[in-house]
Amino acid sequence: RIIQSNNSSRGPRHPLNDLFNSGRFNSTQAVRIRGEAQTLNVRPRPPSQQRGEWLPAQALQLSEQWLPEEEEVEVGMPLSRTLIIRAEGVAGTMLPDLTPVADAGFKLYPEPATQESSATSEGMISKKVRKIAYIPTQAGTFTLPAETLQWWNSRENRMEVATLPSKTITVVAAVNTAVNSPENSIEQSEPIAPAAVVSPQSQLTPQSIPPTTQPPPTERITLWHWTTLLFALLWLLTLLLSWRRRRPQSPSEKPDLNSEPSSCKAAQKQLFAACNNNHPQQARAALLEWAACRWPDEPPTGLGALAQRLDHPILSALLSELDQALYQQGESSWDGAPLHQHLRQLPKEKRSKTDTSPLQPLYP
Repeated sequence: RIIQSNNSSRGPRHPLNDLFNSGRFNSTQAVRIRGEAQTLNVRPRPPSQQRGEWLPAQALQLSEQWLPEEEEVEVGMPLSRTLIIRAEGVAGTMLPDLTPVADAGFKLYPEPATQESSATSEGMISKKVRKIAYIPTQAGTFTLPAETLQWWNSRENRMEVATLPSKTITVVAAVNTAVNSPENSIEQSEPIAPAAVVSPQSQLTPQSIPPTTQPPPTERITLWHWTTLLFALLWLLTLLLSWRRRRPQSPSEKPDLNSEPSSCKAAQKQLFAACNNNHPQQARAALLEWAACRWPDEPPTGLGALAQRLDHPILSALLSELDQALYQQGESSWDGAPLHQHLRQLPKEKRSKTDTSPLQPLYP
């Protein structure tokens, strides 16, 4: 209920009173507003559910997505698992964060969960998503346990359990396959057919040569002049091309855009060598040097900034693992093979003639 009243004051007259005391500023009256009454039926929590977590909802669904979907992977090949909770009649802030139990053969790197809620005519609809990176550390067959989530069905007034089935993953030893580099690749050319051997019997005899009609002397002289002029022009063109090749390049001429800076090549080789030798300090330094070649205008200053620039969920988890290995006490057990493998799989960047930035692809 809202009541508005007008209190008039009696005092000395002011020139502005005539302005504000005239028209609609002076016509005020009491207003009474009343809204419709709303009745809420709040049911108590069941006696059997007084303890533990409490998640009431009208409907709830639990699902997951694996990337890649294969059930056989190699050691060090990351797997991305996405857990999704969809619910009705409950806010997204009330949905729990699913945290799977780490298996002995895997390392888990969960990302912060994201949530969203929307109000509809039928009620609240919420969704919560959490991504987790699984990195297998040893070969074998492992069974990830089933995931369960208890929730109270407010429509049926009963406790229900949403379940994700267990998953069996076979991990095989990584096969060290040699990657053919452009320097080591050998181009196979087609065999050259041997020259045909002319036997003495197949040689033409004077009797076998057909008689030819000799041109007049005037035509022979004209043909000789044109032939001499053509050879002279070709000789001059050859001298011009030879002079242009021997001429030193002026500073104003633009260099070849396809040339690659030697510093970027060195950083790339040092990066792959550090990953193969499992040296986290050398890998971090080479990564930042390579990133400075890839983004010369705004180079990343740390592994976290590099992960944001790459925008790759698996590489983000591997860079986080490298960052943790840098601060471990004692001898580090960091394995650089997965990072090496996924850095090689980055797409190559094509450089056009208008691109003047010396961007260096990760793996030429």
